[in-house]
Amino acid sequence: MEPLCQSIRRLFGGYFYVRSRSISFKGAAPKKYHSYTVITRSFRANGLVCNYFDKYPMFGTKQLNYLNWRRIYMLIACKQHLTERGITEYKRIKLNHNTAHSTWTWAHLSLFYAEPKLQDPVRIVRYSGARMN
Repeated sequence: MEPLCQSIRRLFGGYFYVRSRSISFKGAAPKKYHSYTVITRSFRANGLVCNYFDKYPMFGTKQLNYLNWRRIYMLIACKQHLTERGITEYKRIKLNHNTAHSTWTWAHLSLFYAEPKLQDPVRIVRYSGARMN
């Protein structure tokens, strides 16, 4: 897994971390778990991440987390994070992100079996033309 993560890190730039831990359940022998994290370090790299996950979406709650993250990215790309409405939207998204999900929708799963028709392609070259959904 590490070589793949290193390749992803090289593609997007940024940092790569590995976390390992042992967990034992009900007296069983400990089982070792690994998690791999790639962190981008630039706005341009985040645009590349958006392009990738718009083209190759994830299943389940990871996709919901990505859509929240992408919404914040687009607020920033459109400079709407500087407005009162944008700040309110940011706070609303943050309250419902990752483990704090209180609203669940599975509408995004319909995209897995259809040809993608992105209404909001992310432009990493020119940010001035970005649009919000």
